[in-house]
Parts: sequence; structure tokens; C-alpha cells
Amino acid sequence: MSRLTLRDGLILFFLASGAHQAAADNTALINAFGGDPGSPIPYAYDNGVPVATGETYTLRIPVLNNDIKNIFYDTVVDVAVSDKVVYRITAARAYRTLGDCNKAREIISVHLAVGLPFAVTVDPDEWQRQSADGKVVGRVRCSRRNHDPMPVLSLTIVVR
Repeated sequence: MSRLTLRDGLILFFLASGAHQAAADNTALINAFGGDPGSPIPYAYDNGVPVATGETYTLRIPVLNNDIKNIFYDTVVDVAVSDKVVYRITAARAYRTLGDCNKAREIISVHLAVGLPFAVTVDPDEWQRQSADGKVVGRVRCSRRNHDPMPVLSLTIVVR
């Protein structure tokens, strides 16, 4: 193999591996909820690792999507210190009535379905949506525990 061919092969290899990494980010989840579990924290939110932290740290990310920010003002993004990869996104809000909670749940469900396009069939009581490769799962639900005075809308998106 000549040098030119070897060099060209290496260039193509590195370009292809970089393109695969860039394509791995789920921009629908990032734009709607501030991150993509299983992918690095978006550059705009990467201000370094906090001092004296454990294995993970938490960021509160303001919601930019107009539909979602009327429901959740921000999301909580949990990040691994070692590689700055998002492993969980959560958000919660209390509502006065179950009807109001369910209306908000429907709006969030539409955006969740864009980022996680497949319905979960294995454990639908726990998770509602999943990514194409099944590695990321999510749910949005209204619940009212006995000690809660009002229903709570909660969102969870995690790496399975």
C-alpha cells in the first residue's frame, strides 16, 4: 500500500468516526429538554466540572422550546464527571387539578415522541418511549401520591 493510499485511508477513517459521533446526538431531545442521555453534555452548557464533586454533577438547564417552557421552566440534567456524558434528565411541576396536569402531559408527550420515536413494549408501565436503538427511554406522567396535595407532572429520560 502506498503512502498516499494509507494516508487517504486514515483520513477517511477519522472523518467517518467523527461523523458517527456527531450523528449520535439526538438534537430533538437536546433542543426540547437540554440534553441527550448517553451523549456528551452540549457544548453550550459545558463550563467545566464542579470542584469537590462525586461521580456525577447536576445542571439546571432553562427550557428554550416555547411549548415546553410554559410547562417546565427548566430541566435537571445529571452528568457523569469522568466523561461529561448525560445519563438522566428530569423535570417536575405541580398542578392544581389532574385535568390541567393531563393537558400539560399531552404537550410534553408530543415532544418526547419526537426525540424518542418508538413506543416501549417491554415494560410500558415503567417507560413509555424509547430511541431507535432502545438505549434511551423516557416517560412523562401525572401522579398523585397520598402525601402530595396536588397532582405532579414528572418527566424522566435516562440511558437504559
